[in-house]
Amino acid sequence: MEEKNAEIENLKASLEKVTAKKDQLESRVRKLEHQSALDQTSTGLSSEQSAKPSLFELVVEEAKEAASNFAKLLTAMMKSAHWDLDAAAKSIEPGVFYSRPAHKKYAFESYICHRMFSGFENENFYMNGSLSSILDPEKHRHECLIQFQDMRSIDPLELVSITPDCLFGKFCHKKYLQIVHEKMEESFFGDFEHRGQILNGVHPRSRFYQSFLKFAKAVWLVHKLAFSFSPTVKIFQVRKDCEFHPLYMESVVDNEDLEYNDPSVRPTVALTVTPGFRIEEEVLKCRVYLQEMLPGE
Repeated sequence: MEEKNAEIENLKASLEKVTAKKDQLESRVRKLEHQSALDQTSTGLSSEQSAKPSLFELVVEEAKEAASNFAKLLTAMMKSAHWDLDAAAKSIEPGVFYSRPAHKKYAFESYICHRMFSGFENENFYMNGSLSSILDPEKHRHECLIQFQDMRSIDPLELVSITPDCLFGKFCHKKYLQIVHEKMEESFFGDFEHRGQILNGVHPRSRFYQSFLKFAKAVWLVHKLAFSFSPTVKIFQVRKDCEFHPLYMESVVDNEDLEYNDPSVRPTVALTVTPGFRIEEEVLKCRVYLQEMLPGE
């Protein structure tokens, strides 16, 4: 009985620690959701912590890496489910000639990025009718920077597990359903239970969804930081068949693979893999896959 009582006391102590941590996280989430207006003194912000192009470039690179990782997992699961990856790539962007079979991965990366970044130009991805950036632009910029700093160190699964219906949680649900359609979901998991959880406002703990959450958080951070600049960072991508311009585009394929039938003809864009951004006087190039390429060895 003494051993049992001691075990109960230990469990109570552990529960108290978990509850305290939960309360701390809920407090941080409320601050994010309510977009608390804090001044420079209360937040401890210094000029070194303000939004800078170099920080934005770093956060964009992190988003590119998260996109690549999720695209790899997505294609791996499609392979395991016996999808025809050639047909899937063609359905994303018909008429693209891939110089090497491995290059088809860029079609899937383009697919997920196009959907994840859709609505980026709006202050909340068109999820509600907020006009904060118009009514009080300076306050909104400051709040976006605070939210970026607060959220950057939080694990996305931990965040949405505590408050699944927070704005970021709603963003994740919306984007997941846009990227992973029903047929894909059923082939991955054998049924619609996983999708049903999402439709019911739950965030699954599967490895696949956790990879998606990391991608979603990376894009969310890019968005928050973009709206902390004055003027707001602009996003762009290029249309298929546009001529390649190295000033604001970069090829996802190494230079040694860039061979063309006619040297006098400038290469054209087959698809935009990841978007570019215009920040103050700088341009972060969009990544593109080029058409008119000869098959490589």
